Amino acid sequence: MSVTTIESHSGELQEWKQSLQFFASETRLFENQLEEVVNNCNNKEILAEAEHFQNQFILQKEQFDLLKHDLNEIPKTHKQAELNNQIQAAEKIFKETRRSFYFFLSQVL
Repeated sequence: MSVTTIESHSGELQEWKQSLQFFASETRLFENQLEEVVNNCNNKEILAEAEHFQNQFILQKEQFDLLKHDLNEIPKTHKQAELNNQIQAAEKIFKETRRSFYFFLSQVL
């Protein structure tokens, strides 16, 4: 493997790690906002929607953790393209959930 390829590989891995850290950090903020909604609400429909988002956040955090683990295994497995696809899929789901959550917040706040 050439020096350029190793540096490119390392840079891409670092970028993925930063993206996953950002997604996890944002998800924690969403959970805090959701907690505020739940603590100030007794509407069953809103609470059901809040539970849906809480479940989404849990699943996404689990996915982020799995991807972080896989990032650490990349040098051993050489499955960089596969991991790239998984991270792109996680990012897409994160963005869709964020958009839906912001719409939810706009309706309840």
